[in-house]
Amino acid sequence: PSPSEFWRRWHITLSSLLRDYVYTPMRTAVRDLGNPGLVLSLFVTMLLIGLWHGFRWTYALFGLVHGAYLAVDALTSRARKRYYRAHPTAGRVTDWLGPVVTFHLVVFSFVLFRAQTVPDAFYLLRHIGWGISTRSGDFSKLVDAEGRAILIGLGAYLLMELADYLRRHGRQGEAVSAMPPWGRWTVYYCTTVTVAVVMLLLLGTEAPQSTFVYAMF
Repeated sequence: PSPSEFWRRWHITLSSLLRDYVYTPMRTAVRDLGNPGLVLSLFVTMLLIGLWHGFRWTYALFGLVHGAYLAVDALTSRARKRYYRAHPTAGRVTDWLGPVVTFHLVVFSFVLFRAQTVPDAFYLLRHIGWGISTRSGDFSKLVDAEGRAILIGLGAYLLMELADYLRRHGRQGEAVSAMPPWGRWTVYYCTTVTVAVVMLLLLGTEAPQSTFVYAMF
């Protein structure tokens, strides 16, 4: 739902290490500076998280971008809470909108993380698209690797949204088992078919060969 929640759940070992040994001591040392000290502590911590992966400008930019995310999140937290208490409907809308916004902010930062150089990152951002050619007036490229990746991504996204909905609205995490038989078996059937289709798409997709990000260590 927010960048701060994302970093509490993502790369937990590294973020916990830097939180305990960089952010907390630094925040304590500059607490008299107020909000500027908070922002400085966040930026330094996230810059180190980026540089942990390698001494490259794109990694540094990745860390600074997330530092900006966390700074905005932290500086507006109290105001947002007051606003949502006064406007409950806006809070309910944000429950749905927050994960969508956070997802796209993080995906944007991963473009910076993956690019080899800053110009490469901006080139990729300028040319982001569906990867589908429509020059001939058809969508024949949907059957190629790019199209399969799109279908797999959309299917996984819908499954995650469904799983999260059942988790939040189920009876102590037992939403499926609490359904009537017709509903339960519908879920089982749809899940089985979805997994089978995704596996077939994956088997038909040539995955690009790449080096694991931590191979340098």
